[in-house]
Amino acid sequence: MATRFLVLLGLLAAAASLAAGECESDYFPCKDGSKCVIGGNRCDGGSECDDGSDEEGCDALPTVALPVNASVTARVQFAEDHSSIELHLLGSPNCSKVWLWGEGDDGTLRYMAVRGCDGCSWRCGKPVKEHWRGRRFFRPGEVVLEVQHRPGQLAVWRQGRPDDVAEVPVEADYGTLRVRPFNWATDMPVQFTGASRGTAQQGRPPAQRVNLRPSP
Repeated sequence: MATRFLVLLGLLAAAASLAAGECESDYFPCKDGSKCVIGGNRCDGGSECDDGSDEEGCDALPTVALPVNASVTARVQFAEDHSSIELHLLGSPNCSKVWLWGEGDDGTLRYMAVRGCDGCSWRCGKPVKEHWRGRRFFRPGEVVLEVQHRPGQLAVWRQGRPDDVAEVPVEADYGTLRVRPFNWATDMPVQFTGASRGTAQQGRPPAQRVNLRPSP
C-alpha cells in the first residue's frame, strides 16, 4: 500500500511539474502541457506535440541575409544541452546544412554536411561529407565562427582557424543564414557582425531526398 502511494505521489509530482512548464534540461514542454518533447525534434518538419506547438516559432531562430560572396562572423553562446551547432543556408523551399559537433584529438572540426533538405527538416539528400568520428563536443561558452557564402558553397571555420574549413554545396538561390542548436530545448543566442552583401543567381533543382537522423 505504501509503495503504491509513493508511486502515485511521484506521478502527481511529475504531472504538476509538466503543468508548470518544467521538463528535463534537453526537453521542452508542449503548449497544451500534454508532454515534454526532446529539443532535437523541435522544428524538424514533423509534429511531436498533439497541438503541433513543437513546429511553431521556427522563424524565431537567429537569422541573417547572406547572399553569394558575403561573409559574416557568428558569435554563438553554446551550452552543453545544445549538443551541437547547425548552420543552414536557405533558399525557397530548401537548404543545405553544416552540422558542427566540436573537434577531434587533432584539433580539427568534426562535422557533417548535407544538402537538399526540405524546408530545413531532416528530410535531406545523402550527406556530402561526414567527418565526425572521434569528436569532442564544444565546451560551453562562446564559439566564434566565420561563415562565408562562396559561389556554390557555404564555408564555415572557427575564428583564427582558416586552415580548418567545413564546406557544403549550396544552390544558387540560397541567401539566408540560420543558426540553431541541434537540441533546441533552450535558446542559443547568436550575434552576427560584419555581414556584407553580394548577388544571388538562378537556382537549380534540389537533390534527391532521404530521411536523415544523427548517428549514435
